[in-house]
Amino acid sequence: MHRGAAPGRVAVTSGPSPNAEPTRRGRRLALLLGGTLLALALLEVLARALSSHPRLLFEPDPSVIWRLAPGRTGVPRPGLPPATVDAEGWRRGGEVSAGAEVRVVVAGDSVTFGWGVADGEAYPALLERTWSAGGAGTPLRVLNAGVPGYAVWQVLKVLDRETDARRPRGAVLALTTDDFYRSGDPGEAERRSAARRIRWTNLAKRSEVLGFVRERLLDPLLRTFRVRRWTMESRAKVPFETVWGSQAGAISEALDRVRARGTIPVLAALPERRIEEDPGDLAARLGELASAKGVGFANLYPRMRREGRTIEAYFLEVDGHPTPLGHVVIAEAIGAALEEAGVR
Repeated sequence: MHRGAAPGRVAVTSGPSPNAEPTRRGRRLALLLGGTLLALALLEVLARALSSHPRLLFEPDPSVIWRLAPGRTGVPRPGLPPATVDAEGWRRGGEVSAGAEVRVVVAGDSVTFGWGVADGEAYPALLERTWSAGGAGTPLRVLNAGVPGYAVWQVLKVLDRETDARRPRGAVLALTTDDFYRSGDPGEAERRSAARRIRWTNLAKRSEVLGFVRERLLDPLLRTFRVRRWTMESRAKVPFETVWGSQAGAISEALDRVRARGTIPVLAALPERRIEEDPGDLAARLGELASAKGVGFANLYPRMRREGRTIEAYFLEVDGHPTPLGHVVIAEAIGAALEEAGVR
């Protein structure tokens, strides 16, 4: 009993509140979280100050799931040249005004887009520049309708849509073997899910810090342990003849629709970097289809195997897309096929 306490009563001494410890933990956690957010914000400001170009973005598209975000210049991946996308959502690079009449539509995937090369080095831009310099009268605009990651069904939808809207003189359907092993046209639920993923991916890409983590750390792991393994296993389990058989009819019908619009179609077979692992089944099947349909055909397999040139001269070491020299070779072959078909 403390001195001064009333007789018969026990003095109550003050001690720590039972809620004091959780409160202190909450404050420490808040300080830690606030400090982390502040550090990330400062790091983001510094990264944006040091970054020369923002990321290349995509946006949801109800027809083909995704498309290039229009009116933006950005890098597909850190270390690669920036890509300029016009107000219509297509990569630019040629010297002909964007408002000029389109004479040729080139539909394809990341190879046609020009992944890893500058705007003016992608083969549609080279084709446009060559034709405009050598022709008379109205400059020939070549529309680069290539989008990274597209499968065959997406390329065909773009080909249909753009030739129907623009009624160009010629159209090129440029395909790689990878296009046939990508997923087919998904259902409505999968489309909505893909659209949500695109929005979240764009959110990450708008942040330099999150973009660095995703592109330098997560993406390489995914490509190594999931995407690359899936592609190799798919090719081992599913022969090219099988995937070709599931797409050949759609390609043939698309060529018929293009020709019915008064546009001259040309098929192009684009090889992959490891030519020894790509025996040319795509070129053989596209060549047979072109012959049966009576359309032009640009076979890049013999050109890429030309004696005296190594594979490395035509393909980037990092991801296997064509180098600037590879795009020159592609532009020459496709230009010759277009001229032979009567486009020019």
